[in-house]
Amino acid sequence: MKVVVSWLRELCPTELPAAELAELLGSRGAEVESIEYPWERVSGVVVARVIEVRDHPNSDKLCIARVQTGSGELEVVVGVRNMVPGNLVPLAPPGATVLTLPEPLGAREIRGVVSHGMLCAPDELGISPSHDGILVLPGSLEPGMDVAEAFDLKDAVLDVEVTPNRPDFLSVLGIAREVASPSPASTRTRRRLRTSPRSRSWTSSGARATSRGSSATLSMPRPRSPSRRVCSPRACDRSRPS
Repeated sequence: MKVVVSWLRELCPTELPAAELAELLGSRGAEVESIEYPWERVSGVVVARVIEVRDHPNSDKLCIARVQTGSGELEVVVGVRNMVPGNLVPLAPPGATVLTLPEPLGAREIRGVVSHGMLCAPDELGISPSHDGILVLPGSLEPGMDVAEAFDLKDAVLDVEVTPNRPDFLSVLGIAREVASPSPASTRTRRRLRTSPRSRSWTSSGARATSRGSSATLSMPRPRSPSRRVCSPRACDRSRPS
């Protein structure tokens, strides 16, 4: 089960870094197999406002979008046409990186027209598996904003092991709340755990599973295995274009 750390912080306010939070969860019976940063390659993508969309002179399927980034205008060759003037879209200009391409983008000629980067679909940002069209962003954003900052795409994800007789999502949430607002007794326990070489194998009796699932689940674009799932309502909100 994969849990986005920023959403966990909303439910259980804590300033602990992801690594320390994972260690404390593990010491209470919710073993964290790994800490992942699935959006770390999304870099340099900015919010852009569509100024004009016109036909490509040398192609029946392509179009040309002229966009404004807050510091100037660029033209980009696009393969779909679901955006209209006035829409806000994610622009990956030359030098930016996205999940679906191994190298940074550059300006390149496509059918006789130079494209200065690309407009991004949801899967190219890791927001959803969809590649049906360009992602239309909420109107509350401003041209030039960093998309990774606006959508918390620099967040960490905890890959929590869920097996029989081990904590499921609700008990993980309960453990995180204890970590966020510890009682005096649990504070003493934390001190003992930090000084004990066997703290990683210690399991609290309060960490037993109390439920068998959560309704707040969303399959990520590239799950490591079919059994993994992400618990993040925020991720659901991000996948809905306005």
